[in-house]
Amino acid sequence: MAPMFGLRISSPVGGDQDSGCWGLLVTRLGLHSLVLVILLVPHVSPIVALPAVEFDRLYPLVPSLYLSTAAFAYWSWRRPSSRGNVAAQLASDGLFLAWLTGLTGGVSSPFTFLYLVLICAATWLLPPYGGAIGLAGGIATYVGIGCWCDGIQSLGGVVPFLNQEVALPTLLAFVATTGLTHLFASRQEVDRRRLARQAARFSTLQAFHTSIVQSIHSGLITLDRSFRITTINPSGADILGWSVERLQGELVTAVFDFPDDLLKRLRMGERGVRLECRCTTAWNGDRIVGVSLSPLVGDEGFDVGYVVSFQDLTEVKRLEARVKTREQLAAIGELSARLAHEIRNPLAAISGSVQVIAGELQPSGPEARLLEVVVRESDRLNSLLSDFLSYAKPRPLCPKRVNVTALAAEVVELLGNDPEARGVDLCLSPSTEACECELDGEALCQCLTNLVRNALQALPETGGRVVIGVDGPTERGFGELVVRVADNGRGVAPEEVDRIFFPFHTTTERGTGLGLSVVKSLVEAMGGILSVSSVPGEGSVFTIAVPVSAPSHPGSEQEAMVPVAALPA
Repeated sequence: MAPMFGLRISSPVGGDQDSGCWGLLVTRLGLHSLVLVILLVPHVSPIVALPAVEFDRLYPLVPSLYLSTAAFAYWSWRRPSSRGNVAAQLASDGLFLAWLTGLTGGVSSPFTFLYLVLICAATWLLPPYGGAIGLAGGIATYVGIGCWCDGIQSLGGVVPFLNQEVALPTLLAFVATTGLTHLFASRQEVDRRRLARQAARFSTLQAFHTSIVQSIHSGLITLDRSFRITTINPSGADILGWSVERLQGELVTAVFDFPDDLLKRLRMGERGVRLECRCTTAWNGDRIVGVSLSPLVGDEGFDVGYVVSFQDLTEVKRLEARVKTREQLAAIGELSARLAHEIRNPLAAISGSVQVIAGELQPSGPEARLLEVVVRESDRLNSLLSDFLSYAKPRPLCPKRVNVTALAAEVVELLGNDPEARGVDLCLSPSTEACECELDGEALCQCLTNLVRNALQALPETGGRVVIGVDGPTERGFGELVVRVADNGRGVAPEEVDRIFFPFHTTTERGTGLGLSVVKSLVEAMGGILSVSSVPGEGSVFTIAVPVSAPSHPGSEQEAMVPVAALPA
């Protein structure tokens, strides 16, 4: 019955009256039924030493008790937290108890103990003055019924009544019961408030700890003693890519590639382990993580599992490897640049001497061809050294106003006359428009020249085509310059795309392997990005994207703001 009406467990002193109302109703219903049964016992078994009440007096009592209970139940349903409801129930029970004791012997009634129950209920359910009111009402009712049953009609007869053997101890029992009940209820209220404060602190601390676990960027996993995952925080689930439900119950070794003896060492009592290992993610890719394992201590001080804290170190390791590679390349580049510089001087002397000899002796036949080979290879070696020096020690950039479209047209015209471009359709894209930007024109020209030469070497023997496209900044002021060099050559294999920008890596017989490396170095020096998209057998597109500042054009707002007096007459 109680759960149906939403009964709540609360403190009896200063707590919700909802539980008091319904609890009191249930208790009253049980006590009323028990008392009625007891009153019927003498009529069934006269030998029982209980006072018998005539049936004609019991008939109106039964419906009045149960109807009053129904009325109070309806009141409790409409107003569940009403103190008046509790007070009214206790008052009606006081009247019923007075009637009952009056019919069953007055002071010597076997139902006198119910006064103690009534006083306890008033003290418990109606603080802080309910106990005093219940005590006063109980004493007044008990004395009044006793005097009425003894035929005492004046106040002077109260003293003889109190001199009876049962009266005074009963009244003292009323007072003692009230005091003890009030003391017990007060202490329970103090304990309830202390428990409520501790529960509030615990709830706040739990919410704080939960917020910390949910907010940290490191992954956090808890394991049971069999090394199965029990919980994981959102950051850990994001790093691994698995959902929390998917990971719960899995062995930790299914996610982390731990050494074979690690779990055994933890079982043997090792308190803390730090290591770097690989972990399996939802994307079927391995990532490097830094892991820290430590025992999870329970409330009683015993180990109940383990805690795994981990961070994704993949990018850190990649950056460390890149920095180490750059340091090595810097040292090699410095040494190689000095060596290449020392080689260029005697190489120039050799080439010049051979040309002087060829001019004076005018050789013919095999001697002439050999001298041509020496001069050609010397020039080729000099070009290689120049490219290498450009890559190893690039010159400082000098940004200035450059007509990028005109610069691209010059590259087309210059390389269009090269013997290597014979039969090749080398042109600008039809969508190219005039574009002027602030950048290093010589660096961009060198980049386009190397990219076009690289494209010429990849073209088929017939039907080759190379197109240069220029897209200027789309926004006024600052934007991005995009230059594309597209060809219909043999393309680049997917496994070669990441290596074509490495120094001395070439896919052609005539290439030096430095052209694309120089282009990438120059583009990165300008703050841009060099990318490639290629389809084997169909061609490649190399894209240079550089942030630039577009110069102001005639007719701009700045010139429109010139004062009228400053214009020529």
